[in-house]
Amino acid sequence: TCFFMVHRQTLKCVVAILLLIASMACRSTAQRAGDTYKKQRDYKSLEVIYEHLERGMTRDQVESLIGKPDVTPEDGQAYYPSDRTEPRDVAPGMREEVAVGLMVDYRNIETKKPTPTVQRFRLGPVGGDF
Repeated sequence: TCFFMVHRQTLKCVVAILLLIASMACRSTAQRAGDTYKKQRDYKSLEVIYEHLERGMTRDQVESLIGKPDVTPEDGQAYYPSDRTEPRDVAPGMREEVAVGLMVDYRNIETKKPTPTVQRFRLGPVGGDF
C-alpha cells in the first residue's frame, strides 16, 4: 500500500508538471507571435494571437501581448491590421481592398459603453460590425 501511495503522489506531481509546461508553452507561443506581430504586422502572427485571446482579458493583457492598436475608431474598440488585404464591396459595382486584421471590442455589447475587459473579438476585414 505504501508503494501505491507513493506512486499516486508521483503521478500527481508528473501531471502537475506536464500541465505547467503546457501552459508555459502556450504563453510562449502567444508571446512569440506578439513579438513578431509588433515587428512585422503579419497576418500569420495575428492568427496565433487570436487563438490565445479570451473574453474577459484586460486591455493591459492584450496590449502587453500585441502592443497598442493602430486604429481606435471608437472608445473601446481596437484594430490591429495586418499585411493581408482582401476585396470588399463598398457600394454597388464598387470594390476596394481592405486590411485584414484583428478587432478587439472592449465595449458592453448592449450599451456600447467601454469596459475594462475584452467583450468580443474577431479576425477578418478591419472595420464594420462585429
